[in-house]
Amino acid sequence: MRKNILAIALITFMLGASCIQENHPSEDGTSLVSTVLQKDNYKSLFKKQYVSSQIKTLDVATVSSDIEVYGDASGSATLEVLVKGPNNKPLSAAEIKTRLDRYYRITDELSGGTLRVKVEHKTSRIPNNQGLNMKFILHMPKSALSQLQSVSGDIELKGAGGASIATTSGDIDLSDITGNVKASSVSGDVEARDVKGSFAATSTSGDIKAQAMTRLQSAVTTSGDIAVKTRALADEVKLRSTSGDIQLTIAGNSGITFRAATVSGDIDLDRVADVKYDTKSKRKIVAQLNGGGQTLSVETVSGDIKISRP
Repeated sequence: MRKNILAIALITFMLGASCIQENHPSEDGTSLVSTVLQKDNYKSLFKKQYVSSQIKTLDVATVSSDIEVYGDASGSATLEVLVKGPNNKPLSAAEIKTRLDRYYRITDELSGGTLRVKVEHKTSRIPNNQGLNMKFILHMPKSALSQLQSVSGDIELKGAGGASIATTSGDIDLSDITGNVKASSVSGDVEARDVKGSFAATSTSGDIKAQAMTRLQSAVTTSGDIAVKTRALADEVKLRSTSGDIQLTIAGNSGITFRAATVSGDIDLDRVADVKYDTKSKRKIVAQLNGGGQTLSVETVSGDIKISRP
């Protein structure tokens, strides 16, 4: 087991240029790279390398941080951390070091095929404008499973074997996932493309948009719209929105048992052929699409429901 506490002891900044200091790889193929650059007022603190084949699962938990994961690593996987001040404020090397030492603890651990990266606060309270905004950029093997959590930060994932993603205040953007996906955001949008496994998403205050889904399972939002295009449905699919519209486009001609209800919205099945209604009213529909089959349950309180075939 290898466990490291990441700290930046010294950062050298040269105005108008990038300065890179890199250590030679250790025996296990890992190297630590201390970097200073400017990108959107971020300073890149370090870049760490791992042997890609040793990583089967990625587990990242952060606070006040964005997470970007790219499933494009082959020989070496990498972790890079960028920081800046609140409100997009650039900070000097000395200011960054002071705030890191005083308020944050960053750890990484590679054990049993799982790479764990974690950010914790050292204190219960950070004074206004004295914290740091961080961005974690990881290049991992595409086959790895990703478990990503952020408190106050966006999460972007491009390429993974499967994913479980959660953020309390931020957006989620994911694509090219070969396995199952569960995504949740308390205050933010969820956007997904090309998920080959099952897809389930929740958002308390935000929209859910998904395209090129292979097997839709569920989408639930309290205050937001849902727009999904899927090739097929799971055995039992639930779509819910308290205050927002729901639009679902289903490819193919699979049989569906459709149940829809809305308190103050409309239900539109006009673009679906071969519909046999068991119950039909302005606010509630129970119907068999193409002879019936998998159950699709759609509900809104204040929003319209529209189901269509491409």
